[in-house]
Amino acid sequence: MTKINYIADGKTKVFHFEFPFYQRDDIIVAIDGCTQAPGFAINIGKPNPTGTFPYNGGLVRFGTAPTQGTKIEIWRELVMQRPCDYQPTDQPRADELNRDFNFNLENMKDFRERYASILRMPETGPAGPKGDKGDPGTPGLDGAPGPMGPAGPKGDEGGLPDGADYIEHSNTYTNYTDEYGNVCATYSEDIWHSGKKDIIATGITKNGTSHAWYRHDKNDWLEQGGSFSQVSTGNTSVTLPVPMANKIYGISITPENTAGTSGVPRIQQSLTTAQTLVFDSSQGSTTKAAGRWRVWGMQV
Repeated sequence: MTKINYIADGKTKVFHFEFPFYQRDDIIVAIDGCTQAPGFAINIGKPNPTGTFPYNGGLVRFGTAPTQGTKIEIWRELVMQRPCDYQPTDQPRADELNRDFNFNLENMKDFRERYASILRMPETGPAGPKGDKGDPGTPGLDGAPGPMGPAGPKGDEGGLPDGADYIEHSNTYTNYTDEYGNVCATYSEDIWHSGKKDIIATGITKNGTSHAWYRHDKNDWLEQGGSFSQVSTGNTSVTLPVPMANKIYGISITPENTAGTSGVPRIQQSLTTAQTLVFDSSQGSTTKAAGRWRVWGMQV
């Protein structure tokens, strides 16, 4: 044991300790926890050069007896240093090696006694009985899939397969079955076609200052549109790029203000034919009008 504690009785002035040490500075005295308190001396006697330790025990002497109840602690705290410095040209002696080993051993003892309560692992109880063996797990599948390969090139966004111009969606659904005849899914196949499905003719025409366009699908539905501007007052005729089937077709007019025009265009229904639109100004024969037209209906 390298530490001893006393509780003063108010009369005793000398307190002994019996543990070995190497030098006076190895002895620490604390009075009520304070190691800087004055009023005492440490007596260690003469060293023993042949012993394992130079000093073995000593006493702490107070000039005045500590007050009753005072706690006095005396312990050893070895100064960390090398006892011997070995030289490469000298052969180490057994007594020097033993002294160094003893010094290191005493340092480890001091460390254990001083810090054991701090570093002690929590105590655990005895191990409990072994539990029952758990159920076997589900066997794994043979042949786990390998790592995913690199991503392929990005496809065209919203495009159609090469050589296809439009898609025809099938309304017929087919059952997909596995090798045992079980229906796993249903699917419908899309049919890709080459050639335009709906629009079979388009075009843009120009007649003087008038422009027109048309769009004709395979069901003979025809849409046309264009612009006009009266160069003189009175009626103005516009020839449709593609004749309509008859006079029963839709017409819309959007007025525009251009240089030299101030009137609002209107259609002359009685003069309009399957191929000709006739406009004038709603403000009368003294004003000119301009605008855009659009017609839709069946083709001849």
